[in-house]
Order: sequence, then structure tokens, then C-alpha cells
Amino acid sequence: MNFLKWSGHRATRVNVSGRLIEQPEKQASGVILGTKKWMHSMTRKGTADISSTIHGRSCMFEIKSGRDKPREAQLKEQELERSAGGVYEFIYTPEQFLE
Repeated sequence: MNFLKWSGHRATRVNVSGRLIEQPEKQASGVILGTKKWMHSMTRKGTADISSTIHGRSCMFEIKSGRDKPREAQLKEQELERSAGGVYEFIYTPEQFLE
């Protein structure tokens, strides 16, 4: 993201994983315990990790590491983005991103 911004482009990290929230819960004994609950993201499945605009063109980047492979929802989102004239790429290495 920094590279994109330093190069004069727009870039935003998209939180697709959701978030952990803490909720106080009063027990019958009167003790208040902090419970944690996972709140799923409202972002559409398959949305890329980074949304950017480069020279007026929508560019989406899904960052992969190790043996991580694209999910079906990501492949569908890639197809939608490309058919709309944008770019949606799976990035495995920094060198691949720079290409």
C-alpha cells in the first residue's frame, strides 16, 4: 500500500476478516465477565485485500502467502472486476506485485 501511495495512486486496505468485540456479561453471582465474540465482516465474499486506483483504473490485489490458493468467491470476484474493465490479481511475492 505504501508503494502505491508513494507512487501517487490511491490504495486502501479492505478488512475482509471481520473483528473481535468484547462484551461485558453479568453472571448470576453478580460478577461481570468480559466475553469475546467474533463479528463477521459485512464485506462481500471474494473482495480483494487491497483496493486501488492506478492511472484512473480500478485495481484489486489479493495477497497470498505460502500454499494459500484463491477461493471460489475470489475467482468469481476477479471475473466480475475484469469484465467491468478493472484489474484483479493474486499476488504471491513483492516482485510479482512490482511486475
